[in-house]
Amino acid sequence: MNATEKYKKLVEDHFGSGTATFDVALPRNNVTGALARTDQYDAFREGFHARLSRLAECYESGNPYRKSILEAVNNIAQPKNWEGAYAELAAIDFFNSDADWLSEPIELSRTVPATDTLAASKGMKNVNFDGYYPEFEISFDVKVLQDKIGSMLEKLATRVKASISEPNLAIQPEFPIDMDFRAFDGKHQQLSKELAQGLQGNHDSGFVKSTIISGLTYRYRRTAGSLTTISCYNPYQHARNHHQLLFQHAKKFSRISPSVIVFVAFPWFSESILSGGLASNEVFYRAFARRCFCQYANDQTPANELLKEMDDTVTMAEVTRSLSGVIFLEDHTVMEGDSEEGRMKAFAYFNPNANHKLPRHYRQHLEALRVYIDELEADNY
Repeated sequence: MNATEKYKKLVEDHFGSGTATFDVALPRNNVTGALARTDQYDAFREGFHARLSRLAECYESGNPYRKSILEAVNNIAQPKNWEGAYAELAAIDFFNSDADWLSEPIELSRTVPATDTLAASKGMKNVNFDGYYPEFEISFDVKVLQDKIGSMLEKLATRVKASISEPNLAIQPEFPIDMDFRAFDGKHQQLSKELAQGLQGNHDSGFVKSTIISGLTYRYRRTAGSLTTISCYNPYQHARNHHQLLFQHAKKFSRISPSVIVFVAFPWFSESILSGGLASNEVFYRAFARRCFCQYANDQTPANELLKEMDDTVTMAEVTRSLSGVIFLEDHTVMEGDSEEGRMKAFAYFNPNANHKLPRHYRQHLEALRVYIDELEADNY
C-alpha cells in the first residue's frame, strides 16, 4: 500500500468503513508520509493514532458535528493545504481534553450572521467559526502559524532550480527569522529572476546576495554535500513585524460576544524558531499579543488603511477591541521522549481592552489544560 492508502485504512479503522472519501492516488504529504513509515516518527504516529481515537469517541456516530471532524480528517490527505486541517484537529482535540469544565464536546463549524462580527464591514453575509463553547458563549477560529517567508522562498528556489538543468544543485535561503514578511509583497517574480541570473554561467561563489531584499542571501552547492546557513533573531522585532497577521483574520472578531483566535505552531509548517519550543517563543507571543491588544486600543485610524476590504467607518480601536484573546498552541508530537501530555503546550493572552471579556470559568477551563495565561491587565498602556 502507498502512504495515502495506509492513511485511508487508519481513518476507517477509527471512524468506520466508508468514512475516508479522498482519492488514494493522491501523493503523500508530510503527515501521511510520516504515518506510513516504520523506521522513524514513532512518537508522532502513536500520538496521531491516539488523537484520532479521542476525536472519534468525542464525535461519535450520530453526533451533529461528526461531519466537520471527518471533513478535516479527510483534508489531511491532500498534498497541498493539509496544514489548516491538521491545525484544526490539533486544537479541537486539545480543548476537548478538559473533563473538568466541559460537559459536552465543543460545537464545530458554527455559522453566524456577518453582522455579529467585523465581517459585515467586508461586505460578507455569513461567517463560519471553527468552534463554539456553548457553556462559555465563546467562538473561536483556528489558524496556522505559518512560516510565510521560508515557505515562499522554498517554493521560489524550487522553481528556479527546475529551470536550471543541474540535478545536483542545492539552494538554501538565508535571512533574519524576524524579517517583515510584507517586504516580499509583489516582488516574487523579481526575486526569481535575480536568483536565476545569479546562478547562471560559471559563477561558483556559493552564494547569491539579493539586491531587492536587504538581508536575504541564497546559499547553494552544485555538488553533493550539505549546506549551512546562519540567521539572527529578536522576538520583539519579530512581534513588531508580524503582529498584524492577527488583524488579517478580523472577520472572525465578534461584535456581540467573546471570540478567540487560536494559532497552531507545528514543525512541518511553522517557522523553526516557533516550532522548536524555545524560551524566546513566550517573549514573542506576549509581545505579539500586547501590540495587538494595547497599541491600537485608542487608535481612531480607519481600519482600511491597514486592512484591505474593511469598511472605512471601522477604526483600528474597534478592530482590536472586538477580539477577546489569542492562544498559541504548540504541537510537539513529532518529538521523541516526552510524554504525550507534554507534547502540547499552550499560551493564552487575554485582551484587557476587549469589549467582551473572557469569563472566569473559561480561564478555569484553560487552567485545567495547563495553559499559561497572561491577562495583560498590569501592562496595558
